[in-house]
Amino acid sequence: MAFRIDFKAEKVEVSVYDVAKAITKVIKADRIINCCPQFVNQYLLPNRTSITREFHYAPWIVATIVLRRFPFADGVPLSWENIIYKGHGLGYVYDQHQSLKQFNSPFVISYYHSLGDGDLKQNRKQLFAWTDQQWKSFILTDLEKAHYGIEKEIISMEIFRHGHGMISPVKGFLTSQARTELAKSIGGKVYFAHSDLSGISIFEEAFYQGLDAVDQLIADFS
Repeated sequence: MAFRIDFKAEKVEVSVYDVAKAITKVIKADRIINCCPQFVNQYLLPNRTSITREFHYAPWIVATIVLRRFPFADGVPLSWENIIYKGHGLGYVYDQHQSLKQFNSPFVISYYHSLGDGDLKQNRKQLFAWTDQQWKSFILTDLEKAHYGIEKEIISMEIFRHGHGMISPVKGFLTSQARTELAKSIGGKVYFAHSDLSGISIFEEAFYQGLDAVDQLIADFS
């Protein structure tokens, strides 16, 4: 686990903690690509804290639900991503959508809900203040809108709290100086690649940011 990045004698030094061996060591390199989100980088590179505060992350609640039988709803058939009409959450993903046994029991779905409205700091507190049972009741109420009777089919439900689930593209962020500045390398030594630098947290943006960081590095030293 990396916990600090320093610059010494033309080298980049990354301090890491080896959990298995319970030791701290320093890795030295000429250049590195940092793929951490900015709320982590503010601790790895403390001098960037004032800028990283311009990045806002919505907390997320995620639930993995195992069902003995799936009470299919009227309308469109079960898909990879399923949005519930007038639902509170972001819907759910059918985890077996690529399996040849996708219609065999047990069924597994992952439900998502973003606490992205209002004060994100307060929402983060709510995320952890609510008990698992409170979140389960909230989730079941949402799922019942599309799948009546789903509760009695549940084998298990696991709750996962993500304090900084995804970057929130607040007003003006996509054209902000903070986003532009934090995408730049530090002295041709540290390059950055993370989806939050695009302002939109999707796989395609994460993939692009990785390619862009490599292109920057190659251009600087070719």
